[in-house]
Amino acid sequence: MKKTRSTKRALLTSALALIMCVSMLVGSTFAWFTDSVTSAGNKIQAGTLKLDLELLKDGTWTSIKESKAPLFDNTLWEPGYTEVKVLKVENEGSLALKWVAKFYSEYQLSILADVIDVYVFPSDSEIGYPTDRNLEGYTCVGNLKTFINSIEETTYGNLEAKEVSYLGLALKMREEAGNE
Repeated sequence: MKKTRSTKRALLTSALALIMCVSMLVGSTFAWFTDSVTSAGNKIQAGTLKLDLELLKDGTWTSIKESKAPLFDNTLWEPGYTEVKVLKVENEGSLALKWVAKFYSEYQLSILADVIDVYVFPSDSEIGYPTDRNLEGYTCVGNLKTFINSIEETTYGNLEAKEVSYLGLALKMREEAGNE
């Protein structure tokens, strides 16, 4: 008799515990599906992010965003030689963006990269090629070996929708480099 009474009591307690667990699960699931949050003043708006990179060539801007051609492809360097490229970064979308220009080389850099200095000229207004390759206004950011594969502080910008930014890049071989 004692056994059946304790068994019935254990079964009853287990059934009550099971009923409480199920009711708590149903209650929390119901709260999960019926919960709501209101936020006053916030607005979610979709926009487009579209960027174009153009190169100034012969007085006209040409898009190079899909180009696989190297930006600088001169193989004949001599002391004092300077090569300049002018880029235009254009935000054609409706969202603001931050851009960073990172330059890399697919090839092993030679000792020549130690004597070629890199000059940059970031600008919010349109720039052209410097006359007589005079790099006035350009800032030397180091030699080519330290500039390649690293992000420099001078090659970045912020653009609001429909804004344009310009970046002048120049490579100049040092005069005292010699021919070796």
